[in-house]
Amino acid sequence: MKKTILIFFILISQLVYAQNEDKGFSFQGYARDFEGAALSNQNITVKFSIYPEGQSTQYEEEQTVKTDAYGVFHAVVGSVKPTDFEKVNFSVYSYWLKVEVRAYGSSYVEISNTELLSVPYAKSASNGVPPGSILPFGGVKSNIPPGYLPCDGSLVNKSDYPNLYAAIGSAWGENGGSFNVPDLRGYFMRGVSENTTNDPDKDSRTSKNGGNTGNNVGSYQNDLVVSHQHSYNGTTSTNGDHQHTTKLGIEGDDSGSGGASSEWVTYEGGLTENKPTTTNGSHSHTYSGNTDNAGGNETRPKNAYVWFMIKY
Repeated sequence: MKKTILIFFILISQLVYAQNEDKGFSFQGYARDFEGAALSNQNITVKFSIYPEGQSTQYEEEQTVKTDAYGVFHAVVGSVKPTDFEKVNFSVYSYWLKVEVRAYGSSYVEISNTELLSVPYAKSASNGVPPGSILPFGGVKSNIPPGYLPCDGSLVNKSDYPNLYAAIGSAWGENGGSFNVPDLRGYFMRGVSENTTNDPDKDSRTSKNGGNTGNNVGSYQNDLVVSHQHSYNGTTSTNGDHQHTTKLGIEGDDSGSGGASSEWVTYEGGLTENKPTTTNGSHSHTYSGNTDNAGGNETRPKNAYVWFMIKY
């Protein structure tokens, strides 16, 4: 009669962890059958589940591994789904690791469910970048590294990025079960003015994608040139001869300039004539209008393009 196999996992030094370039941590142990004999050179399936204490699972993966001659096997937790593993923020919660195993097509047997200790948290500490941090990236959008999203205003699921949502919430926009990452394409970043007067227009700041307005993180502001004046002084030149014309009437009436009779021009039939004035005497003219446009399409300092990315 074929012996029923029950897989046991015996912890070696409780749990042995080692960092693996932020792609996971090592897990090592050995498997024995129901009678205590080592499962030598056998393929077994291991399921790892990571969850905050008292909450639902945040990360889960299955791996098929092979034991050695002594029943020892090794797996890197997080290596199967590295993008999802990056979303687990070990600095926020106290996490637990549940381990289940099976062999020969049997059902999973839970053989370990313990609190994670120091090394996974060292992984988080070595990262040093909390969720919600915005950094410039000097490469193309497609090369933005794992653990970051481009600041392009995309709508992402809250369940896919729980740590990022916990950090920024709906500040940049929200729609049902999704929220917006910041849209910083073509924008400079500016610190929230809070109770200072550094941004005199802080209360009129607007939103994008339904995010925050006013004196709050996530609000936007259009470009503007501060009110200013250009001063000038001087007089117009009086040089150069020029004339004005005036209508002169017939002798004896007052329909013309009204000057002395010697200034009138009389024609038979009572016709009148426009008579030019002399060019003598300084005088001024008033004028109004706008200067010609100068400059480009916006007011800006010297700058260089980068991609902004946000840690999730």
